[in-house]
This record gives sequence, structure tokens and C-alpha cells, in this order.
Amino acid sequence: MTEITELQARITAALDRIGAGLEGLGPARPDAGEEVARLTEALEEERTANAQLEERVRTIKEKQDGTVEVLAGEVERLRALLATEEEAVSRLSRVNADLRAN
Repeated sequence: MTEITELQARITAALDRIGAGLEGLGPARPDAGEEVARLTEALEEERTANAQLEERVRTIKEKQDGTVEVLAGEVERLRALLATEEEAVSRLSRVNADLRAN
């Protein structure tokens, strides 16, 4: 019988602690549903804005990648032109040296 009394006392103490904890929470907010709806709408707006920004970033990246390819091609063309011009300058220098020698 003492075990039952002891268990009853422990259960009563636990229920008292639970009751005290619930009192500390305060009353339920009746407008919580409105706030949840408002926050859900704000979240959807942010998701939409985020999707738009991601699309803009993708578009800019594609444009930038295309520009980089064009510029890389231009650099290669100019390097080839420079090599050709350097060869011509070298040839002219040799001809000039030959003319001075004669």
C-alpha cells in the first residue's frame, strides 16, 4: 500500500508541475490563425521573389558566359594577328639588315 501512496504522491507532484508550467504559458492567442496566414503569405511572396532573382541570375550568367566565349575568341584572333605581325617585323628587320650590309 505504501508503494501506491508513494506513486500517487509522485503523480500528484508531476501533475502540479505540469499545471504550473501551463499557467506560465499564458492564454492561447486567438489571432494566431491570422498571423499564420499572414506569415504564410509573406513566405510565398519571398519564395516568388527568390525564384525571380534566381531566374535573373541564370539569365545574367548565360549572357556573361556568351560574352566570355566571344572575348576568348577575340583574344585568340588577336594573338594570331600579333604573331603574324611579329613575323613580318622580324622579316623586315632581316631585309633591312641585308640592305645595310650591301
